[in-house]
Amino acid sequence: MQNVIFAVVGFIMKLAPIAVFGATAHLVGEYGLGALSTYGKLIAVCYGVALLFLLFLGVALKAVTGLSLWKFVRYTREEMLLALGTASSESVMPRMMQKLRHAGCRDDAVGLVLPTGYSFNLDGASIYLSIGTLFIAQAVGVDLSLGQQITVVLVLMLTSKGMAGVPGSAFLALSATAAALGVIPAGAVALLLGVDRIMDAMRVATNLLGNCVAVFVVSRWEGALDRGRAARVLDGKEDFVADTAPGAEAGEAAEPAEPAESGEAADAADAPATETGTKALVGQRTGADHEHTADTPAPDGEPTPPRRADAT
Repeated sequence: MQNVIFAVVGFIMKLAPIAVFGATAHLVGEYGLGALSTYGKLIAVCYGVALLFLLFLGVALKAVTGLSLWKFVRYTREEMLLALGTASSESVMPRMMQKLRHAGCRDDAVGLVLPTGYSFNLDGASIYLSIGTLFIAQAVGVDLSLGQQITVVLVLMLTSKGMAGVPGSAFLALSATAAALGVIPAGAVALLLGVDRIMDAMRVATNLLGNCVAVFVVSRWEGALDRGRAARVLDGKEDFVADTAPGAEAGEAAEPAEPAESGEAADAADAPATETGTKALVGQRTGADHEHTADTPAPDGEPTPPRRADAT
């Protein structure tokens, strides 16, 4: 059964690019090449809004902690490239937690804020969902009132929480929201298939940087940030060294314990012999004391009466 499921998933992954190509070809064939320029405007607007948001994050980080967002990007450039290559921020979460600890954030702040932000602080996904909803409404000729726009934004804020950090998850959240509200046709969400993959880079970078800035800010509020060390690390004065695997440390610690176990076994083996020798020595001393007592005269000069054989 497992092999069948993986085979079906493999077919879907191989056929998905063909489906996107078919949807784009249908769109161009029906509306002309001018539709591609509309997609270009959508991409430019999304990336522009994300850039403005990141500039706001940089100003907030500088004002609260005195640190530079650009230096943090240089410090985590390997993780950023890996996240952009995989289109998922989940793949770099363990490594990012290690780097945040090395940059002066306390363990409890990192362990609470970063994993929580991966589910509830998806800034890039929120930007994409809101702009994508307006794009679809304009494309199908639906005029959303201010009340409907606020309702859509509030519902998207709820449906995006707990969303998995994998490629295409925001597209699924938007489809579910459109079907639940009925404000825009659910089938019109397919208009975003041609640009959804291009939007992944914007969503991943914005989500990841937003969560990391949240860790620094919360650590600063709680007094859990070593700003001196953070400044040295971001300036490149302290090199990052990855944590050693717990299994390796346990194995290294267990090796010296073998001689101790052997010594304990030897002591356990020698214990009966030692006990036997002690009993024998006590018996000899008891016999000697008995003979000495039998031959020693009593204080008044009379010999001590012999003891009975059955005396204990």
